[in-house]
Amino acid sequence: MKPKFILCLALVLSGGWFCNRIFADEYTTNAEPRYLDKSLSEWIPLTEEVGGDIPRPRDERAYPAVVAIGTNALPWLLQWISSDKQETVRLGVEGFNLLGPVAKPAESELLKLALDWQTSTAWNSAIPILAALSNTNYSSSAFSQLLPVTTNQSAPALVRARILESIPKAGGNYSASPLILQCFQDKDWRVAQAAATGLGCCVERKLAVAAVAACLLARTNEPDDTAVRERAVDALVGSAELIYYRSSRPRAELNDLRQTMSMTVPALLIALNDEDSRVARVAATALGEAAVEPDVVVPALLKSLDYPYPDKYGYVRLAAIEALGNFGEAAQSAVPALTKLAQSDPRGYVGGTFAASALKKINPQKK
Repeated sequence: MKPKFILCLALVLSGGWFCNRIFADEYTTNAEPRYLDKSLSEWIPLTEEVGGDIPRPRDERAYPAVVAIGTNALPWLLQWISSDKQETVRLGVEGFNLLGPVAKPAESELLKLALDWQTSTAWNSAIPILAALSNTNYSSSAFSQLLPVTTNQSAPALVRARILESIPKAGGNYSASPLILQCFQDKDWRVAQAAATGLGCCVERKLAVAAVAACLLARTNEPDDTAVRERAVDALVGSAELIYYRSSRPRAELNDLRQTMSMTVPALLIALNDEDSRVARVAATALGEAAVEPDVVVPALLKSLDYPYPDKYGYVRLAAIEALGNFGEAAQSAVPALTKLAQSDPRGYVGGTFAASALKKINPQKK
């Protein structure tokens, strides 16, 4: 073989190896990050069990694998939450949830997506992700830069609502109270409803109670307004639940909670008479779990046994019966009505079994 030919052949072969090496490096650089035997998009679904005809078990290696990939996952997660395909978006959101604080370096890019509602739908995912990456000091997080948008009337209502409902996830505190109270009075029901989500955790209790009472008194009974009223009453349920599930709470804390719930009674009584059964049902539940002011509340709950407005499945009656039982011996005046209901409806079609259970709580000594 001639030396010139050998030299040319060597150059061709080496050039081919060089080109292949370049493409291999490019592929490695742009390829989805991997850990052990799987890629990021393969690991993420394996962090949770999935049911169905053929259940998929959770892979115990999955969460450590995603954490090991770490910040290398961020470019891909940002790309996925910007996808037009919902399954891809869910993959990105779950990836951010798994990474937690490790995803902090992506805050600036997430903020851009959150503010880009004109050309993208990624804001819907980016906003709650930013909230989760935030902390109780809004001034030190990218999420704080979204808060002024909530009162910007030129911003889409859905974007404003998404930010408001994400405030509790950001570790919401009383610093957000003025903003939430302002948005609670917004003309757009979606914004007002989202603001009501923060009443229970981010607004001082007395202010929250006053805001809910004003909302209930000013109701227009339109379907939109009903959604706001229901969420507003539900915001008061949180304090009631703390009383109901009180086993490990100090007496001083319970007394404070009961005082707070006593202040909510006038507003909840308004809601108990609401023309929409969803609002009335939530109010009955809150009154029963708080079990305060029996002299006023028990007679009101008794009237709700004959709720005068449409209630297809009788949920208001059932909630009222259960609430009366929670008052225990303080609900003695309800015994005749509950006894009649239990005897006339032993199979529980209209609340008989609920009534029997309530009677046992009111008179625990009687069999």
